[in-house]
Amino acid sequence: MRKIVVTEFLSLDGIMEHPAWTFPYWNDEIAKFKGEETSAS
Repeated sequence: MRKIVVTEFLSLDGIMEHPAWTFPYWNDEIAKFKGEETSAS
């Protein structure tokens, strides 16, 4: 049986009304981390 992996990038209050709010905060460091997070599954 395989793992189900959930990875999220959201605000501390847990509210994400529109995904475009993440664009100003996305950078190469976060992209690398998220890539490693999903490739480890």
